[in-house]
Amino acid sequence: MLKDIQIFSSLDDERLQKLADISIIRAYKRDEILFIEGETPKWFYILLKGRVKIYKTLPNGKELFLHEFLPGSPVAKFANFDDTPFPASAVFVEDSEVLMIDFAKFKKNFMNDVNVCMEIIRSLSQNFRMIQGLLHREIALGVEGKIALFISEYQNKLPMQKYSQIAQMLNTTPETFSRVITKFKKNGYIAIDAKKNITILEHDKLKELYEA
Repeated sequence: MLKDIQIFSSLDDERLQKLADISIIRAYKRDEILFIEGETPKWFYILLKGRVKIYKTLPNGKELFLHEFLPGSPVAKFANFDDTPFPASAVFVEDSEVLMIDFAKFKKNFMNDVNVCMEIIRSLSQNFRMIQGLLHREIALGVEGKIALFISEYQNKLPMQKYSQIAQMLNTTPETFSRVITKFKKNGYIAIDAKKNITILEHDKLKELYEA
């Protein structure tokens, strides 16, 4: 199983066994918390099954959605490698399994491996691009632009999500999301079937909304 995780794919059997010796696998139920903003990282988390949502709690009590991790992804690794408290919280949105690696031992015994380090740098770069995309979405785009961008990027994954979940991911209300989707359909940009699956009909029209 460890061999199938990208950042460990270069390790030989002996090193994989050493990694297994400092790791545990833990199952979580939907709505359970993985960590809370401000906690000190002790584990290096890698999601094996399920989905986990990263969010911040605003002063008014509302949640600001930041990102959702899918299986195979290291979770909140910036905090590990920057040796800082978690900058946000993580909650499971469905039953999940997480590989938990003792980070102090991992850092001591595996960070001298060039291939592992390169994979971690690659993963950190992906997170940096994700943060850039988040800032662009939340600062530069209006609600129609955010929804158009999301549909364009995640069309094939939309049937897995309820509209209320997508609205939460875009930090808007289900009512607003439904209104915008209805407008897109009326304008001929998208088609929606009986199961609420979305098919893009006019990619260029959607693109104009988030690249203007």
